[in-house]
Amino acid sequence: MIRHKNLLLFFVVIIFAVICAEIVVSTAGRLWYKAEHNLSNIPEFRYIINNVNPQLSDYHCTNLSYCQNKMRLPSGVNSRKIPIVIFGSSFAHGGKNLLQTQTFSHKLSSYTRRPVYNTAVQNKGLSFMLWLTENDDFYDTIPEADTYIYIFTQDDFRKMFSYKYSPIDTEFLLNYTYNSDSKHLTREKNHSPIYNFFKSTYIASFYNYYKVKNYINDNQNASLLTDIAAQYFIQAKKNIEKHYNKKVKFVVVLYSNPSPIGYQYLFRNKLIDNGFIALDTKLMTKENLYKHPKYLNSSSEPTEDAWNLLIPLIVNYADLRMI
Repeated sequence: MIRHKNLLLFFVVIIFAVICAEIVVSTAGRLWYKAEHNLSNIPEFRYIINNVNPQLSDYHCTNLSYCQNKMRLPSGVNSRKIPIVIFGSSFAHGGKNLLQTQTFSHKLSSYTRRPVYNTAVQNKGLSFMLWLTENDDFYDTIPEADTYIYIFTQDDFRKMFSYKYSPIDTEFLLNYTYNSDSKHLTREKNHSPIYNFFKSTYIASFYNYYKVKNYINDNQNASLLTDIAAQYFIQAKKNIEKHYNKKVKFVVVLYSNPSPIGYQYLFRNKLIDNGFIALDTKLMTKENLYKHPKYLNSSSEPTEDAWNLLIPLIVNYADLRMI
């Protein structure tokens, strides 16, 4: 009997300790969330952006594999023309397979003779773009531009939900919740480390990967998914225009994917209806770039040849050249 009481007491103490720990880490998490809203407090932002503003940290980019987790060097910064800012993930960034001179941003700068600041980082996406435009530090670091370009891929639909369900890392800070009534995206409150520990288990990751994949592949969700994706752009554009108190040009390049998911045309129309310039690579080039090895590297990302083909078309359709 005494043994059973001791065992019961032991479990009560353990449960009490877990509850106390949860309260402590949750409180700390809320305080960290408030501090994190200022980008300069986040080590990762200081790390990935130091190519643009080197004095922010002591990190140095020494090779392509190391550079893929940082923003690319800005191009054409000596030009007195108005800059262009690039958003996106690996396609816009260039990944580990492209040298600086082979990237979309560098080639766009050379073609237009305009400064181009590339804020794209691998494995980021729409959430990262919106997160940047919500913070004053972004505007203090990246010069004022009149044109913003996002290289959108089919994978951006998945990333909208993978941030919510994927294992613990810096991405979980980028969660946004979409309110279908107000049609507005709001940052989720930061979860505690205990919550994220359980979320980061292999079993949870495996389950959530298929949960996201099945949701994305269900065409019945096409309207809602494209509404959410479009809202990321709408809010980001509003943030930029509010900060500078003027209208800007926002171009979304839809890098067509052979996937059976037929969201791209629906998404394109929604973007156009909301004042964006939406350019579909397949419509511009009259071919599917994913089917040509010349235009796709071993990481399934655009090659230098792909950008050589696309940039004149993008500049022409979006009227990006300045005299």
